[in-house]
Amino acid sequence: MASNSSSSGSGSSSGRRRRPNEGSAATPADAAGRGSAPAATTRRVLLVYNKRQGLFQLPKGHWADAATGALKMVFYYAASADESALPEPLVGEDEGLFENVWCEVDEAAAQLAFPTDGMVVNKAVADMRRTGIPKLQTSTTTAIMSTMPAQHGHNEACCNIPPVISKGYDAKGSYEQVNDIKTYATGPSDAKKGILFIYDIFGYFPQSLQGADILATSGDQKHRVLIPDWFGGNPCPIEWYPPDTEEKQKNLGAFFGQYPPPKIAGLVPGYVRAARDKYPEITDWAIIGYCWGGKVATLVTSGDESDENPFKAAASIHPAMVDPEDAKGVKVPFILLASKEEPDEAVGKFAEALQVTKHVETFKDQIHGWMAARADLEDERVKEEYARGYKTVVEFFSKNL
Repeated sequence: MASNSSSSGSGSSSGRRRRPNEGSAATPADAAGRGSAPAATTRRVLLVYNKRQGLFQLPKGHWADAATGALKMVFYYAASADESALPEPLVGEDEGLFENVWCEVDEAAAQLAFPTDGMVVNKAVADMRRTGIPKLQTSTTTAIMSTMPAQHGHNEACCNIPPVISKGYDAKGSYEQVNDIKTYATGPSDAKKGILFIYDIFGYFPQSLQGADILATSGDQKHRVLIPDWFGGNPCPIEWYPPDTEEKQKNLGAFFGQYPPPKIAGLVPGYVRAARDKYPEITDWAIIGYCWGGKVATLVTSGDESDENPFKAAASIHPAMVDPEDAKGVKVPFILLASKEEPDEAVGKFAEALQVTKHVETFKDQIHGWMAARADLEDERVKEEYARGYKTVVEFFSKNL
């Protein structure tokens, strides 16, 4: 993960349409018409800044892994050792809306500092905006970080979860209307505690429904778990992943543009108010989010004092767009479980920035999505870590909700 601190180069990039091989002198400053060739250990990255949305994007983005040469498909940036391989910068009909920016990235990094399934690029890049072009640094940190003190003397039942079903899972809940939104509801009707479950971009997948059922029925603390259908029955088709064609990339870009995490985060407090009216027996609420939903959960619990936060605990599972700046504002006990695909440095800095009771851990042999739609529960190792992940969340909520 690139560092969240960066040094800025001089100059800014032009907003006009420019082909990738135009002006191929190789430092970021050359985007402004000056500079010299870069060291062999760096590559140039083309970003397109969307002034209206305040983020960097390039829907046709891709980059080649420095070690293997394999293409890594992403949605909002592009990088390559060969500039001629880059797609043409996106400008659109409104010539004043986009600004093309070049920056430098350490070529030794096997994973760049950008999410593979989100809109906002790394904070270090976002900070540069129109003020300069940084040289991004990479991290060598790989350690797992767990920051929740060991629990002693607790009831072991709080950590017990039902057996995980590998295939053909029969969901235990039902669908209801909450705040005029279709909602999967599971767990005892007389539960005193509730969990708002923010699914990943693939919506109501069996692996996610099973996860909700586990949270609802594990241990000695029962929960009513709600999964609102924010996508209105039109989730991202899992066939769009990986985004290895132009059409898939275009579709994914449009999908994320329709459902940015801040937009959904703004809807959450109103939804919880309606849920409280529908389930008045629930006195305390937690939130858990996966991938895209992990960002939503973080935003809801990290606002200013004036922002409405209806939750007493939060969980972010293999989250997209991990930003340590978000952690500084979190005001409730927080658990983050990362996969091997979330950048180590961002996860570590997020943990350091949390000023609340916390548990941050990386499941180093699991892929992004192992506790939700992308979980291959017929793989015994994935099944084991899926169960351990939910057990960890159940234990955290039992102590903090």
